[in-house]
Amino acid sequence: MHRGFAQSMKSIHPNLFHCIDKVGRTKKQVAPTNIYVTGHSLGGGLAQAFVASVLMGDQYGPKGKGEQIPSSVRGWPWQQIKLISYSATRIGDEAFAEVLTEQHLQSEFFSKLIAPIDRKEISPADRSVVARITDETRPVGYRVLHSKDPITTQKGAGGKHVGKTVYVNTPTLRDLVSLSDFNAHEQRTIRDLMLAKLSSSKIPKLGMRYRQMSDINPGRDDAKKGSVEELKKMASALKKYYSDNSIWFDTAVYDRNVATRLEIENHR
Repeated sequence: MHRGFAQSMKSIHPNLFHCIDKVGRTKKQVAPTNIYVTGHSLGGGLAQAFVASVLMGDQYGPKGKGEQIPSSVRGWPWQQIKLISYSATRIGDEAFAEVLTEQHLQSEFFSKLIAPIDRKEISPADRSVVARITDETRPVGYRVLHSKDPITTQKGAGGKHVGKTVYVNTPTLRDLVSLSDFNAHEQRTIRDLMLAKLSSSKIPKLGMRYRQMSDINPGRDDAKKGSVEELKKMASALKKYYSDNSIWFDTAVYDRNVATRLEIENHR
C-alpha cells in the first residue's frame, strides 16, 4: 500500500474506533446485519485502506479479530464487510489489490495495462449488486467509476483497483485511445449517470443542495447549540423539510438513527 495511505490509517483508526466503540456500547453489543464502507475519490482510497486494515491487518485484523478491535464491536460481521468505492484513487500495487479483492472480498479482480477497459464490467442496475450488498454471509468489493475518469484510468503507471468493476457509463472501444475527461471524475456526473441507469422514483433527482439554517430550522437557538434539546429540534425540522418538499426518504431508518444519536448523547 502507498505509504501515505498506510500512515493515514494510523491517525484515523483510534478516533474512528472510539466512535464505533461508543455506538457498540450504546447498542448493547447488538451487531448490525452488514457493515458498509464507502467514499468518493480520496475518500474511496481511504475506504479501501480501512477495509484492508480490518481484513488483512495485524492490529485490527485479520477479519476484524485483532487486539485493537474494541470488545463492544468484536462480534460485528467484519469478515462480511462491504466495500463500495466511487472514482477511487489507486492506493496499492497489484499484489495488494488482487489479494484484497479476490481472497478477502470474494470479488472479481481486473488488471490490464494494454486494454484498460474492463469488458466484464457490470452496470449499477445489475440485479446481482443488490443481492451481494445485502448478503449477510459474504463480503463484497465494488469499484464504481466512469471509464474516462483520468484519476481512475489504468492507461498510466501506478497502482491497481480494488473490487469488481461497475461502470456508470457505457464504455466503447474508442475509450482505449480517446483522451480522459476530468468531468467524468465529479460526484455530480457519477450520480447523474447512476440515477439514469437505476431509474428509481425513490432517489432524489438532486443529490446535494446547500440551505441556510434559517430555512431548515427557523426556531434554532444559537445560545443552546449542541444541546440535546436543539438536537431534537433539528431532527424534527429536517423531517418536516423532507415532508413539506415531497422528498422521499426512509422515515423508519431516520427515526432509528435519531434515537441512537440521542441515546449516545444521553450516555456522555
